[in-house]
Amino acid sequence: MRKVNTLLRNTFMLLAAVLVLTGGALSAKAAGLADARALSNGADAVGRVTENNPKVYFKYVATTSGYVSFSVRKRVLDTEDRKWEVEVFDRDANPVNRSCYGSNPSTQPIMVEKGTLLYVEVRNNYNTRDIDFLIRPNFTACATVVAEPNTSANNAKNVSVGSKYVGVMDKSGDEDFFRITAPESGYIIMDLSRLSVNSTETPSWKFSLYDSKMNELYSIYSKLGEDVHNAENVYYVLKKKQTVSVRVTNENSAAVGELYSFKTSFKKSKDIEVEGNNDFGKANKIKLKKTYLGVMGEPTADYFKVKTSGSGKYKVSMKLGKTVKYGYSIKVYDSHKKLIASTPKKIYKAGSVKFKAKGRKTYYVVVEHADYSWLFGGRTFGTMYKLKVSK
Repeated sequence: MRKVNTLLRNTFMLLAAVLVLTGGALSAKAAGLADARALSNGADAVGRVTENNPKVYFKYVATTSGYVSFSVRKRVLDTEDRKWEVEVFDRDANPVNRSCYGSNPSTQPIMVEKGTLLYVEVRNNYNTRDIDFLIRPNFTACATVVAEPNTSANNAKNVSVGSKYVGVMDKSGDEDFFRITAPESGYIIMDLSRLSVNSTETPSWKFSLYDSKMNELYSIYSKLGEDVHNAENVYYVLKKKQTVSVRVTNENSAAVGELYSFKTSFKKSKDIEVEGNNDFGKANKIKLKKTYLGVMGEPTADYFKVKTSGSGKYKVSMKLGKTVKYGYSIKVYDSHKKLIASTPKKIYKAGSVKFKAKGRKTYYVVVEHADYSWLFGGRTFGTMYKLKVSK
């Protein structure tokens, strides 16, 4: 029993010591933030790390919308190897992104809006005690930035169609959300890309599209080069006032801290596919000789139904906005949902299928992914197609 009491007493003493030290560290940081010196865009401020003051704090208040990084360098050049470490915190003293260190460290760009408050902590990494350093905010004005908080559908950025937004993944797993509402019936064109190429890195972002209930429609990637799933010129059809959401996150580590752009454009059209037309019961009603716009936005097929004007041969034509790697097929069913025709070849750019029909009867036209199986192949999402049924 005596040994147990001794063990408990020692444990409580250790916990108390930890609490005191933690509280002391928090108090020291709070005091440092309270005394933080103000920084101004493009202007150097002088600082010095000492044994008694191992962490030096600065504060920055954005005067307008844009993005900012903070760089540190020697005040007086010498031949000594010296390294500082720099970390940025938000107004609640939470880390914004990864700390950086080196002889001339510069933080990742951070999205800010007018009034955004940031704190910058500079500390010794190697051989910098009692040595003056210069710190400077490097700011670029931009009216349409994706500033935090923007990590869920609840605080998604409402997109103004036609505008280009600039964002950054502050850390791995960070998420930026956009909300798009169609002003009229038509189709939206979305582009997610690297803002500028200033390094040999090859960042890749994941682009995910969701319906109004936050059900994922599809995900594609913004890889550079020959990848057919590049997240540029991505289409989706929308009814008037219909809403979709886009989530952007990093697919590889090179995308963390790399600026990306997201822009949209919109084309009005009344003859569009209307989701979710993913089975016979929800097939879109279409008319003969009219061209309809659609987008394969889900793993399932797109269903349409058309009423013939008279007996004879009919033709279903499909034309894609671009050549795709993973193709489509068209199947035609009669009113009893019996397959009566299908495209002889997979469609990668354009194709058609003919079928015999009776007059004044309903037929179903189904557009499917043709190159996917659980063993190989894939699906192409986000590519516009034009569909027409004629006699």
